[in-house]
Amino acid sequence: MRFLTTLLSLLGLVPLALAQFDNWHPPTTGDLRGPCPGLNALANHGFLPHDGKNLTVATTVKGLAAINVSTEIATLLTLAGLKTSSDPASGAFTLTDLGKHGIIEHDGSLSREDTALPGGEKMTLNEAVYKDFLGYFEGESEVSVRLAAKARW
Repeated sequence: MRFLTTLLSLLGLVPLALAQFDNWHPPTTGDLRGPCPGLNALANHGFLPHDGKNLTVATTVKGLAAINVSTEIATLLTLAGLKTSSDPASGAFTLTDLGKHGIIEHDGSLSREDTALPGGEKMTLNEAVYKDFLGYFEGESEVSVRLAAKARW
């Protein structure tokens, strides 16, 4: 949660105090997760469908509101997400669909391997990549733009 709080604060998407993140449940058999830790967290906390399936414009815009993403930005992001759908006629996508490279999923993740790297696994947390990113913030009481840029770089 500390990583999510830091990341969302860096992006200016939150005060997290507006959303209740106390309803966390890990994914279970059959639940889908994708390359975006933020969307995975929203599903784990019940702001998006917990199974990671049937993400429509309405459900995704509502879910993203939990982290203060405006309706307009959430709609644009969701429409891009629909381009990844394995069943476009349904008007919905899954969290796993978002793993199609170059649409939503991208290189330069703060917690995943880049697709271009040998063995690059974009769908699951890479602890080494994640710990390297978090290492830039150790001992800091505030995250400055300079520090965030250095960690991102």
